[in-house]
Amino acid sequence: MKKILFLMVVVATTILTSCDDTTQEFTKPNFEKLFTEDYPLKSSVTAGDYTISLHAQEDLFVGYNQMYFLVKNTATNEVISDYSLKITPMMDMGMMMHTAPNETPVNPEGDMKVIQFNMVYIMPSTAGDWMLKGELTINEGDAPIAFDLPVTVVEKSDSRMLSFMSQVDSMTMVFLTLNEPLDPVVGENKIQFGLYKRETMMSFPASENYSIEFEPEMPTMGHGSPNNVNPTYTANGLYDGTVNFTMTGYWRINVTVKNAEGVIVKDGISFDVNF
Repeated sequence: MKKILFLMVVVATTILTSCDDTTQEFTKPNFEKLFTEDYPLKSSVTAGDYTISLHAQEDLFVGYNQMYFLVKNTATNEVISDYSLKITPMMDMGMMMHTAPNETPVNPEGDMKVIQFNMVYIMPSTAGDWMLKGELTINEGDAPIAFDLPVTVVEKSDSRMLSFMSQVDSMTMVFLTLNEPLDPVVGENKIQFGLYKRETMMSFPASENYSIEFEPEMPTMGHGSPNNVNPTYTANGLYDGTVNFTMTGYWRINVTVKNAEGVIVKDGISFDVNF
């Protein structure tokens, strides 16, 4: 009987120890993978005692980008968990400078220790130099550490951003982005647009009092698709809907933008989607 009890204790201890080991090994490799394989380094800078690195799934491009910041102690390589960032994108075109549409950075949650920052690059780096001007605060109440992080922005073969002057107000420049689907499939996909206005060269606020209508078509096949749902406003200038692709190939997403009164701001514009 004593031998049986002893074996039961050993087995239970082994199971518990195995579970603990699995949990510890599961968290760290996934954390490292997120910023090596899936979200490779795009740029980094040293500010004070810290290294700030910028990561993204793909090369930064003209359009809506989701970027992630990781902060480490430069001397120890320790990942910092308690910090905040303020970021202002700036493009230097030589004769002038301007910012771009952007969202407030999302602070770290849980064990990830990363800050998400979403913004719209409105020009490629061939037109000027992009810089993310930031302030890093490690502890609340500490003096912020300023930094300038240079980035390179490319133009996708299938454009993800359109800019145009409003047909209602010829003084208003509007920026429309196609954010999703990122990886289209045959069937229904989430479709997301972003809409922003230029007030000044230093102000590009998100626009919520608009409506967006779209119609997908396959120009080479001469047909569209059923069961599409026009997007509705969610937050931060983002509009979510549903697009239905009935087959793989080249699709054109024809878009009409209207203001709050239902007057057409712009029509006859489109995005290309190939998959």
